[in-house]
Parts: sequence; structure tokens; C-alpha cells
Amino acid sequence: LVGYLGAGKQMDFEKLDFWEEIKDQVTFYGFMETHLAYEISKKCKVGLCIKNQSNSMLVSHERKLFEYMCIGLPSIYCDANIYKDLSAYAEIGIAVNLEHEVEISNAIFSLLTNPSKLNEFSRNNLSLARDYFNWQFEEKKLHQLYYHILRK
Repeated sequence: LVGYLGAGKQMDFEKLDFWEEIKDQVTFYGFMETHLAYEISKKCKVGLCIKNQSNSMLVSHERKLFEYMCIGLPSIYCDANIYKDLSAYAEIGIAVNLEHEVEISNAIFSLLTNPSKLNEFSRNNLSLARDYFNWQFEEKKLHQLYYHILRK
């Protein structure tokens, strides 16, 4: 886990009944420089983008999802409408209900035990990042918008 978790959050994990079973599989890196976090991300198989907000508050995608997309990392992300729309556009990972930890666990297990699906999602992520979800593509869209506005 990379990033700030909140004061005392690591201790909350250590109080879990099953902590002893999983503690060797979890590393809390805390906050770190972007380039160092990127190096860790490149070694991962699955990214988690589990923004815990109500659908009424979700108005944009989590930036982390696009960062993972750029390195070809399939993701587990919330099943809010904006993410469902993105997922319907191209398969980049698995949308889950954040209220159901078993669903999250099953999605992770599904990706880790299905290398062909993992590779397909990875290729889709890289393709989308190269062709559509990048600043050069956004610049073209913005230029078109300005051109359209100024012509009226």
C-alpha cells in the first residue's frame, strides 16, 4: 500500500482477526516520491482504485485508474456509474461493489488466476492510454472545443 492511510490506520489492520495470516503479504510503504511509487506499481499484477464515495459525489474518475492504465495494470475499481461507463467502453479491469469485501477478493483472485484475462486487460489498458487517455488526445479535444466556441 502506497500513500497516506490516515493516522493509526495501520494499527487498525493489525487488530483484524486474520491479520496474522496475511501480514507477510502486505507492505505499508506510506507516502513516497512519485517515481518510487511508480517503480513499485510496475511490479504489481493488479491495481486497486476503490474510491469510497456515493454515486452522487462521483463526478470524475480517480486519477490512479489512469496512472495504472498507462503502465498496463488491470484494476479493480468501484461499480459507480462513471466507472461502469468506462468499463463498457473497454475492458480494463473489474468493477466491484465496495460494500462487499468478498466481491473485491473474488475479483482479485479472478485476475490473478486467469493470466489470459489479465494480459487482455493489460493490453486494453496500454492501448487506451496510447490512443485516448493521454494529454495529447485531451489537447486535441480542447482545441476542437475552443474552435467550436470561437466560430459561434
